[in-house]
Amino acid sequence: MGYFIVLAISWIGSLISKGKGIICTFIAFLWMAYLGGTASPTTTTDYISYQYYYNLLLNGLPGNRLEWLYTYLSKVAIYYGFDYASFRLFLIYATFIILFIAVIRLTEKPILFSALFLIFPFFNEVTQVRSFVAYTLVLFGLTFLKKLSFKNILIFEVIVWLGMGFHSSASVFLFIPLVQIFVQKAGITKASYLSTILTFSFALLLMISSKIGTLINFMARILELVGGSFIATTFTNLMNHSSNRKIFFVIALISYVSYQWYLAKVGNECSINNSSFRVPYSLYALLLMGELLLPLLLISDQLQRFQRIGIESGLLIASTLFYEKVKTKKSGRYLFILIVVVLILISMFLYYGLTDINADFPKSIPY
Repeated sequence: MGYFIVLAISWIGSLISKGKGIICTFIAFLWMAYLGGTASPTTTTDYISYQYYYNLLLNGLPGNRLEWLYTYLSKVAIYYGFDYASFRLFLIYATFIILFIAVIRLTEKPILFSALFLIFPFFNEVTQVRSFVAYTLVLFGLTFLKKLSFKNILIFEVIVWLGMGFHSSASVFLFIPLVQIFVQKAGITKASYLSTILTFSFALLLMISSKIGTLINFMARILELVGGSFIATTFTNLMNHSSNRKIFFVIALISYVSYQWYLAKVGNECSINNSSFRVPYSLYALLLMGELLLPLLLISDQLQRFQRIGIESGLLIASTLFYEKVKTKKSGRYLFILIVVVLILISMFLYYGLTDINADFPKSIPY
């Protein structure tokens, strides 16, 4: 019941209030942290695995395959007498606080972001805890890229490196500054068109070349260089035991392309008409990276983490653009938010596994 109350308050605050709703956002984030941190170990997928590796460390046994910073924090928690449930609760609360800071620095309407985030991808994120921490750090790093400089890029790269200490896949986002430079030089519309062409080309290449196995081996090699042989082996095994969902990919691609094209169109209009509401180019860069990585769904739906963070950047963009429309009393603002909500519901339907009645994830959500 608490979830639905917070969701309702977030939406009422988003659509009625002309302010940013920072206090309501903070309350919503605290409640999400509580729900994620106290999730039931018997119904939440991934919980038992995380608990198993934590207990290996607790008992001084070898075999922990997780990244260095997550392992280090686990050891610190064990030193101070934390059991896994307490460690999980502390880690998720800390992550939501960092996410809150990132959100209020990246968007003009944080309450709308929380209203959308509660629908999707909240449940995914608090289930796959390590990637949630890693990608939250990526979003926090983006707050330093509002203005590109050597110092800001260096800070961003260090923060992403810390994120890699929780999940090695965050390494792909080390290239965001390069994408951002391209977006700034080419413009949002041109960059959006080109990213879509590259996405289609990459997907077509994967489908007609039958080289998915080769690509998996290549990605495993990169992971071995970044995180070690144990992580690379685990990745290879995971890919071999996960599904290859072309329908998932096609629907996600249509939704994603429509979403980012519409945001790019509205974003250009807002930037031209009122520069004070300019969305950070770093967010558009992350959105495009999410689209460019969509073909990885053809390899495995286990790689959906990349698209989720791209969608989160889209939510941050949408929140600022909706705020701009409300403040300037522009028409079409409710149509804009309706389109965004429809696309978020499509994402929820896909990424929560609701397309498969036999999937474990929808049944695992205990809220």
